[in-house]
Amino acid sequence: MTAALGLLRKSLPDLAATQHVGELRVGTVSAEPMSDEAWEGKYGLPSAGDGA
Repeated sequence: MTAALGLLRKSLPDLAATQHVGELRVGTVSAEPMSDEAWEGKYGLPSAGDGA
């Protein structure tokens, strides 16, 4: 049993020593739904208004 634990410790990283780096996105929830136009303005794809 001790040998198996020793091999396991050598093969798996120490997860307590890892550092989590990331981004936290916080949003709000509204009681009123957004209109289609408002949703498109906030979350839609950017328009290709450069004349290409």
